Amino acid sequence: MSNGKDGSDLDELGRKIEEAKAASPTMQKIKKRAEKNEIDNKGLSFAVRIGTEFVAALLIGVGIGYALDTWLDTKPLFLIIFFLFGSASGFMNVYRVVNGMDMTIGYKDQQEKAEEEQDKTSNS
Repeated sequence: MSNGKDGSDLDELGRKIEEAKAASPTMQKIKKRAEKNEIDNKGLSFAVRIGTEFVAALLIGVGIGYALDTWLDTKPLFLIIFFLFGSASGFMNVYRVVNGMDMTIGYKDQQEKAEEEQDKTSNS
């Protein structure tokens, strides 16, 4: 059988352990290191995404150009044209990702929605 005092003692012990962890310089260093790694990982994933966007657009353009050249026997005309189209598309994709315009059509950034609502209320 257990009485209510045991539960409160365990809660108090848990609270003291959490306070000791928070006060520990080692735990603070670990938290700072984890936050720094999280920021670094976000930057790395952003860079990989930009590279992937560009390379994918370029490969699709070159693939279409090569297929048309093979089919129509007009080697390297369409390859060059679609290489340029793929490059332009890749640069546009990178520009949109960097400026935060990479969301699906019909969706707006939360900040844009808030600004529009604020404009509507201020105009009323």
